[in-house]
Amino acid sequence: MNKKLYLIITTLFAFTCIIAQPTKSLHFIDDTVSLPDGSGVCYTSTIYIEDYSPNQVIMTANDIVGICTNLEHSYMGDLVITLQAPNGNSINLIEQGGGSTHLGEPVDNGYVDNNEVPGIGYDYCWTSNAENGTFAEEAESVSTLPAGSYTPVDDFSELIGSPINGAWTITICDNWSADDGYMFGWSIYFLPESSYTNRIAGYVYADLNSNDIYDGDDYPMPNRLITVEPGPYYGYTNSYGYYSIYVPQDTYTVHQEVPDDPFYQSYPTEPNFHTV
Repeated sequence: MNKKLYLIITTLFAFTCIIAQPTKSLHFIDDTVSLPDGSGVCYTSTIYIEDYSPNQVIMTANDIVGICTNLEHSYMGDLVITLQAPNGNSINLIEQGGGSTHLGEPVDNGYVDNNEVPGIGYDYCWTSNAENGTFAEEAESVSTLPAGSYTPVDDFSELIGSPINGAWTITICDNWSADDGYMFGWSIYFLPESSYTNRIAGYVYADLNSNDIYDGDDYPMPNRLITVEPGPYYGYTNSYGYYSIYVPQDTYTVHQEVPDDPFYQSYPTEPNFHTV
C-alpha cells in the first residue's frame, strides 16, 4: 500500500530588506560520468561561486550546510573523495573505508561491461550534524550503503578562513582496478546570508495514520530538496524533516522533489505546490 508523504508549509513574514537579491545558497552540477577505474587518473568537477559578498569567508563549520553527491560504485574501499576550497584548503569526505560495500546500485560485472552501463546512483550527503557516522563506520553492517547524510572524515572546520566565492572542486580517486562506478552530479550548500528576515518554513513527513497532522505516529523525511520560485531558492529538510528558506518579500510557489516509491505526495495535489 502506498504511504502518504505530506508537504506542510508555514510562512513567517517580517520586513523587506533594502539590499540586493540574496545569495542562492545551493549550487549544483548534473554530470553523468564514468569514474576512472584504478588508473591513477581522478575525476574532478568544479562549481564556480561568485554571488556572495566580496571577502566573505567560512567562519564556522556550520557555514557549510552540506556537500551532496549522486553516485554508484561497486567497491567503496576503492575511493577517496576530496573537497577543495578556492584557496586550496581541502578535506577528505571519505578515505578508502568500507571495503566491498556498494554505493547505490552498480552494474557489478567486473571487467565485463568496461563500465559502459551506468547503474543507479544514490544521494549521499556530508554534513556537520549528520544522522550517520562516516561511510566506513556505517558500512560495517550493510552490503549497500543507504542514501542519507554522513559525517565526513575531516571536519568542515578545517575549511574555516576559506573564501566562499571562487572555485570549489570535488575530486574522486578510484585507487584499485576492476570495480568501478558512475558519478551523476554533486552540490554544495552554504548557509544563506541573513540578508532577509522573510522566511518560508515547514515539514516533510510520512503521514502514516492519515490524519493530516504531524504527530507521534509519523516520521520525518530528511534530505528532501525544497524549491522556492521565482528565484529559485533552495533548502533541504533536516533530520526532523524541517526546512527553512530566507527570501525577499514576494509571492512564491513552494514544492519538493518528486518522492520515491513507495511514497507519493498526498498534499497538496491540485496543484502539487503551495503558493505563499
